[in-house]
Amino acid sequence: MFVRDKGKPDKQIKELIKQAIIDGKNDFRGAFPWAFKEVHDTVTTTASEETVELPDDFEGLLSVVEHTSISGYKLRKYAPDSYDRLVPDSESLYEGTPLMYKVYFDDDVWKLSLYPTPNAAINLYITYHKMGDIPDKYIGGLKAAIAKHLAWPGSAEWQGAEKAFITEVERLKQVDNPDVEGISHFNDSSDEPTEHDWFVANMLWGPR
Repeated sequence: MFVRDKGKPDKQIKELIKQAIIDGKNDFRGAFPWAFKEVHDTVTTTASEETVELPDDFEGLLSVVEHTSISGYKLRKYAPDSYDRLVPDSESLYEGTPLMYKVYFDDDVWKLSLYPTPNAAINLYITYHKMGDIPDKYIGGLKAAIAKHLAWPGSAEWQGAEKAFITEVERLKQVDNPDVEGISHFNDSSDEPTEHDWFVANMLWGPR
């Protein structure tokens, strides 16, 4: 672990610890798609505008769904380079209900670029990962992540802290599931599958 050097001023020590906390927090948040980061929200488009801004606490996007059409499609995500090749570069883009999008960073704001360009103000239902604090349930993982940055990289102390961090992340993965109800029924040989009604499914959810 980090050992104080008597020759260093307290202010410098505090800055090193402060940076270790920042780096450790980032390490832990990025170690796994933790359930506590997931948020469900909506963003509203503007007619004839192909872009829409994402929330201020946006960290990463999981899905975008429109409920405007009878089908209620999940929009297809494309990497920026693929999206730019597929979507025509025109001032008068085709307008309608969006079917595809890209995520990009512009002028300090994360945005969606949509195609077709929305022809009305519609709500898009987004599931994304947010920035923010780490719940107390995960404090062991956060401490282990910070400990890595309080030791000299490559030292025996650092290697031990790295192993402890990996172990703690694996442990927390087992308790990260928000579904605490558990399995309600185990199938056996007497169970028969439920007949699927395609008409009802299409009425409820639409084709996928």
